[in-house]
Amino acid sequence: MKLRLSDGLGGISGGSWITLIDTIVANSGRGGDCDAPVASNGHNLSSDGTCFASGTDLSNIPPGLAQPANYGGPTETLALCTGPGVPDSSCAGASPAIDAGDDSVTGPPDNLTTDQRGRPRLSGAHVDIGAYEVQHTLPSEVRETMSGAPSPFISSATIPSTVGSG
Repeated sequence: MKLRLSDGLGGISGGSWITLIDTIVANSGRGGDCDAPVASNGHNLSSDGTCFASGTDLSNIPPGLAQPANYGGPTETLALCTGPGVPDSSCAGASPAIDAGDDSVTGPPDNLTTDQRGRPRLSGAHVDIGAYEVQHTLPSEVRETMSGAPSPFISSATIPSTVGSG
């Protein structure tokens, strides 16, 4: 893979010999995200539609990335937007990359069990596309129940059973 950074155009050049999975390639400037289609194992996102053609790839879609900042971990990160203004004011809404990844990356041969920050890779219904995993939190009533507060849920139930004679 050759990144076109020195010419100020950004993106991926000569990408036909690389294969990507669960990757965001976006906002690469006037040269586009890719100068030729890139081999895909699926679940990628390209903001301008120049990279991927797989049925599970998201193409020509804004990625919904927040501005680079310290969202935890050793380096600045491009967090996925989770809603308007969250995690920063540049976010217009939730990123389409949330829960759109391929869960198989958490097992062999990739074994990606944490995101760029060291947080759990599988936090929602599915992994997120990209290096950042949104950390889903439990609703407050569930957290209260787990901490010993009275439960608004049924704590036990009797299920009738029928035994048939044959």
